[in-house]
Amino acid sequence: MSHQGFDSTFTEFKQQFYSKAGDASAFNVLDINLLKVVLDGLKVQYTRRGKAAHYFDRSILVTSAFFLGKMIRDLKKKPSLRLKLKRIEQASFLVAFSDRTVKEEDKELSVYFQKIFDTFGRSKFCYLTKSNNSIVNADLDLSDLVYDAEAFSGSNLKLYSALKQWLNSDVMKRMWNEEELENIKIATHLFYFDYIKIDSFLKKKPFKSTLLICHYHNEAFIYACKSNGLSVNELQHGLIAEEDIFYVFPSQVSKIVDRALFPDNVLVYGNYWKNVLLKGTEYASAQIKIGGNYQYEARISSNSKVLSAYPGQKIILVTTQYSAEEHFIDYVNRLSPKIDQGWLICIKPHPAEKKDLYSKLEQQFNNVKVVEGNIDEWIERSEFIITIFSTTIFDAIKKGKMAFSLNIPLYSDYINSLTSSGISQLLNLDENSVEKYASLQKKSRTATDFYDRFDKEVFEEVLLGN
Repeated sequence: MSHQGFDSTFTEFKQQFYSKAGDASAFNVLDINLLKVVLDGLKVQYTRRGKAAHYFDRSILVTSAFFLGKMIRDLKKKPSLRLKLKRIEQASFLVAFSDRTVKEEDKELSVYFQKIFDTFGRSKFCYLTKSNNSIVNADLDLSDLVYDAEAFSGSNLKLYSALKQWLNSDVMKRMWNEEELENIKIATHLFYFDYIKIDSFLKKKPFKSTLLICHYHNEAFIYACKSNGLSVNELQHGLIAEEDIFYVFPSQVSKIVDRALFPDNVLVYGNYWKNVLLKGTEYASAQIKIGGNYQYEARISSNSKVLSAYPGQKIILVTTQYSAEEHFIDYVNRLSPKIDQGWLICIKPHPAEKKDLYSKLEQQFNNVKVVEGNIDEWIERSEFIITIFSTTIFDAIKKGKMAFSLNIPLYSDYINSLTSSGISQLLNLDENSVEKYASLQKKSRTATDFYDRFDKEVFEEVLLGN
């Protein structure tokens, strides 16, 4: 996760949040608890990103007019949706939401789902995305789904009324300042309007179960699934740490966990990750399944353009993190003049970042390149990687490479957790990473410390609900 404008560490944020929220029972609305939706609003800070629309300060008539307008506009999408639904008639399981791919033999394959498709058969799955990415072999996108008369059902109108009453209650106004409450309202708006659309879709096409990438920011999907009797199983998609906002919840919220829109199960890479999650209150041990390393890793060809890039030079790979570009730019500015000609700094921007963020470095220094392509191939090509607390640290471990975490005070809780466990090496901004790399022995932590082998039986168990 990235800070996205935070001015405190994750640990400080959690302490401040729960000092206000208490046991989170103030977020109970009808049969659910909106703890995670509140966290979503405060974490993402929608008002700072220009997303400032919500309908909870408007009348029910205005909201009804919005739905009616959406229904009219969506009429033109219905024929296409009916055709897509026909194509997935045989699908028993739903997978959502990642569109991360790797390229192999000119094919774009899903990092998170391809091994599962290959194991159980592609036709058994409906693949749902929310980015409308044309390179992904998905069946449906959230933008394909439509608003229909279900938006005016008694249960949906009841939910809207309850959400509006909750958001405008004295309790919520006392708990949050004006900006915080506005962000919570926007998050709740997104939750409600996505829920209406997904719930209507699931009523048209029932499934046995679902595999979900990233349970946070997807509360609408989880609620729609649970409302339709569909079990939700989260696949670990990256780093899980005790400092996380959306993992390892404190014991004080234990009474509301069952209604707080968590998945029914979570499948993790290995026992290391299960032990981290068991420090929280959101999952019982039986809900944490060790599925192993289910991610698809493309075979790296000996003819790979990445492996043959910049012959004769040793590569330092900088894997950036969203909203932390200033720290990477600062470090590269410091490091570039210090290293010998045989070394090259390759910056691999985060997928959510624009490459242009780092273009000035490339123009300023002859030994800096901003690169694109398969992250696994770049890690393979590099001598070591530099990041802060990115998941690429564990990708590096899988390939036997050393990883450094830049010592940035704002991220100190995450960094200390990684470095104290020997997962990454601490790197101060004024240190020469080449010299430090040369002075250190190879890491003691290996891939087997974090990743078990892919376990088909565990996936079969959760898909079938056994």
